[in-house]
Amino acid sequence: RLFVSPGHRRKGLGKMLLEKAVEFAKGKNFRFLVFRTTNRMVQAIDLCKKKGFIEKERINLGGFEIFKFELDLKNIQ
Repeated sequence: RLFVSPGHRRKGLGKMLLEKAVEFAKGKNFRFLVFRTTNRMVQAIDLCKKKGFIEKERINLGGFEIFKFELDLKNIQ
């Protein structure tokens, strides 16, 4: 999981953390990276999509949704 403290958001830290996670996972020869978030975390969803994550699952929990995104690391340079 990746979280950025509210006082440090919108400074590119989430993007940097995600890029480091992808780099780490590739270095360990992971095949996929999974990212879960809720519909309340709009910026996280946008970041995932920009980085190539594909929505694989959406669960409605009566009031909010949980999203599961996956990134296929074998297709990342």
